[in-house]
Amino acid sequence: MNNVIDSTDSLFQKVLKEHQSGNIQQTKALYLNIIGRDPTYSDAYQLLGVIQAHKEGDAYDFMLFFQSFNLLQENLNLLE
Repeated sequence: MNNVIDSTDSLFQKVLKEHQSGNIQQTKALYLNIIGRDPTYSDAYQLLGVIQAHKEGDAYDFMLFFQSFNLLQENLNLLE
């Protein structure tokens, strides 16, 4: 399990660099890949929501942001 988490974290760091470089279409697909690997990866939901908000501005981006904050809250509750 830790290898999956490590590889997902590593992929996320690479995708984030691509996102910051402006490769939006490629990063969108890769964020979805990360979510497919780990449906609890809140950072991928958040940044996918950022892409959607800039592109479409519809209800889908709000759902992604909500999902990211919901997952973040669940993770914080686990630490208590």
